[in-house]
Amino acid sequence: MNERVKYPLVITAICLVAAAALGYTYALTRDRIKVSKKRDLNDGLQAVMPPERESIEERALPGVTSTEPKDSEKLYIARDKSGKALAYAAIGTARGYSSTIETIVGVDPEMRIIGVRILSQNETPGLGERAREVPPKESLWQALFGSKEKKDAGTEPPAVPPFQQQFAGKTESDLVLVKGKARDGEISQLTGATITSQAVVNSVKDATKKIGEALKAIEAGAQPPKTKDEGKP
Repeated sequence: MNERVKYPLVITAICLVAAAALGYTYALTRDRIKVSKKRDLNDGLQAVMPPERESIEERALPGVTSTEPKDSEKLYIARDKSGKALAYAAIGTARGYSSTIETIVGVDPEMRIIGVRILSQNETPGLGERAREVPPKESLWQALFGSKEKKDAGTEPPAVPPFQQQFAGKTESDLVLVKGKARDGEISQLTGATITSQAVVNSVKDATKKIGEALKAIEAGAQPPKTKDEGKP
């Protein structure tokens, strides 16, 4: 066989095999990925919504016409037993150093942030990844041999990374990133990870902007379509 024909055929065959393998792998993992993303979303909602909520209602954000909107296209409303809205949440995104950072943000009716959780990121390990790190509370001895505190840890809510703790109680106008120690109304950036820190702030602003626009639409009488009601996640 002529080499001018042989090598292109070989390369084509390799590409076809690789594409088939990728497709097969995706088919096997697709459902697992969906389940994992749904679990992360529910955990995020639980963390950024008030514990006294009775249910969480989902509505499409303004401008979304799809009958099956993506999670990032929804407004989440926490309600009490009487149906009163206690808090709102939405998903925000922003480009970081090496990935798109996705956060879920919960706010109270006055638009003060209740909590922030990073849903997904693939930033540089040891730098930007520290936005999700929680400092260890136990010694090496306790980690190896256990302790009463460790046994009781299962009854406590998951610890909040220090970087994310800074957002609680703030409004969108307070989200100013600074180097060093932050004062009231400021967010102290991660050392050596300015781009990631700013991306998290930008994603939180994106989420709060979505919530604000949705609430304005509701106040104006334009009720977003309801997608479904859920019990306590």
